[in-house]
Amino acid sequence: MKLPFLKADPAKVVADTQAALAAVETKLLELSGQRTAALLASDGTDEVAAIERSIEAGERAAQIHRDRIAALHGAVQRQAQEAWLQRIDAAVADTAKGLARWNA
Repeated sequence: MKLPFLKADPAKVVADTQAALAAVETKLLELSGQRTAALLASDGTDEVAAIERSIEAGERAAQIHRDRIAALHGAVQRQAQEAWLQRIDAAVADTAKGLARWNA
């Protein structure tokens, strides 16, 4: 079954989303290091607060990517199951045609 809301193959979208998640997680690691450096180097809180806002935004983005991946895995699984059911239906139809010819 084609998923009408997806313009691309779900497996490709999963791979692309996993790559995007990896990029966000890499950025989060960098921001964590920047936060630590800012804590040690700065007396003020503005710089640390700005980095923390960036970390929070990155964590939200990462969670969205994780949720999308989970949903897409479900879509891929449903597609595979529907393809399997179509193959079973075709095999049953072929068997019925063969039996009809045999009984004729």
